[in-house]
Amino acid sequence: MSFEIEVGGVVYRRDELQWVNESTSMAVPTVMEHKLNRAYLDRHAESDFQRWGRENLSGFLGFVDSMGGSKADLVRLGLGFLVETEQRDDPFESPLHLMGYIVGKNGAPRAERRRILTDAFQGALPNAGSAEYMARWGMPGTKQRFYAIAGHIRKRRDEQVRPSYDYSVADKDWTEDLNWFAAKFKP
Repeated sequence: MSFEIEVGGVVYRRDELQWVNESTSMAVPTVMEHKLNRAYLDRHAESDFQRWGRENLSGFLGFVDSMGGSKADLVRLGLGFLVETEQRDDPFESPLHLMGYIVGKNGAPRAERRRILTDAFQGALPNAGSAEYMARWGMPGTKQRFYAIAGHIRKRRDEQVRPSYDYSVADKDWTEDLNWFAAKFKP
């Protein structure tokens, strides 16, 4: 990926991991690279996120990281859900479970589960783990978010190793919810 930025009347181009002064074709010193990275993040990261980062969230995060992006940059870009919380001792739960998506005999009613799935697909997710884990869930309304939700439901339904418990109602709920979700939101 190559792009340009103008600072102080001078145009700089970034190829791979290096900034080059366009007029001299010389690589810039490291201290200048940091300033240009910061200028890019402040001026162009938001538009690039809208242009290509929403559909390739993991790639965009890697790119922002390579530019020295911070947690504050992620929050500013509306990606605060990727910022790891201090609650590392909490047991792992999926974003869907944190939103109240529970199936089975003691689970949420069908209408409530489907409202949660709709909200999860179209809106913000609660932080449920590392930035890398949350990045796999993608942005609202994207193919990546669709496949993350559908894949999570399918994985839970198809798990082979489970505690001894009657999962027949849960399996039925997961299958019905998965079919409904795919019919409603499949890209």
